[in-house]
Amino acid sequence: MNVYIIDPTFIRIEFWKPLISVLKVKKVYSFFSKSQMPSELYSEIKDMLRGEYRKQNKQKFAESCSFWLRGHLKKYTQLLTDDYPEYKGLMNSEYDDIPEYIRKHYSSNDALSNIDKLEESNCLVLAKVFSKATEYGVISAPHFYMKELYIKDLPTYICHHCLSMLSTDLGSSIFQNQCAFILFDEFFQFGYKYEYENRKWCYVDCNGKSLAETLMNRLGVDTDGEDNILTLYGNRVYNHYIAQVFEILDELYEDEGGFKKRKEFYYRDYQYDDYDDYETYERYRGSYAQDVAGYSDQDIDSVFEGDPSYYWNID
Repeated sequence: MNVYIIDPTFIRIEFWKPLISVLKVKKVYSFFSKSQMPSELYSEIKDMLRGEYRKQNKQKFAESCSFWLRGHLKKYTQLLTDDYPEYKGLMNSEYDDIPEYIRKHYSSNDALSNIDKLEESNCLVLAKVFSKATEYGVISAPHFYMKELYIKDLPTYICHHCLSMLSTDLGSSIFQNQCAFILFDEFFQFGYKYEYENRKWCYVDCNGKSLAETLMNRLGVDTDGEDNILTLYGNRVYNHYIAQVFEILDELYEDEGGFKKRKEFYYRDYQYDDYDDYETYERYRGSYAQDVAGYSDQDIDSVFEGDPSYYWNID
């Protein structure tokens, strides 16, 4: 089964219906309310909505998303170990030792394979994300921050919390191998897969193309061009620093009058300065959160209120 995290801000309205079809989405959980979404998008997903943000406590809403995903995955994922109990004791790293002729009939952590082989109740989480970029314009896995949340990287929190609960429920890490958590950047250029054991997002390569490009090609979108792209701004974002990206978007929005209001809403509560801060790894050296989990001094200050021991409260 696949769980997708997508930012709807920049995706062209006319692409939502075919995109949902290609992704085989059956259920939706949204961090946007009805009033915050374009009416065309809401009409496409309203019958699939299982959770919609309506000004409730944001922390509880994030937790409820993880709990709902946990229940959905348990209910609708056919586990290999249910049919072959002899494999229940396998370590996560030994899953690939199971014969391919057995594994091919079950969902995996390969999202594209799941789309091609299975008809499952895949889930879509609509959430605001922000990318980072290196000085060479390489865009890394995006993060998502909501005010009032103690966790800075919400996609990681949702996925890790869900998989942690499933591992506790079953006494097994089988779900790490039988579901794919996929995060797309806000420009729908790249796709990243969550690795539970390493607690990180890894770029998904599909024969030299990104997962997003592969899906766009299936929609008939020419990803080599700039004008016929799935999102509003084409692939011009590839070669710009993330700080410059938003200046480009401001300029391009002048020609997108119908989306001006959406842009103003989506960005009014966010500060981009956070992404330009210089990160240090000194003050909390020796803590698990910094030395093993990789959180910077600034992350620990903002995410864990300056106490690295709070890291153990996020599972």
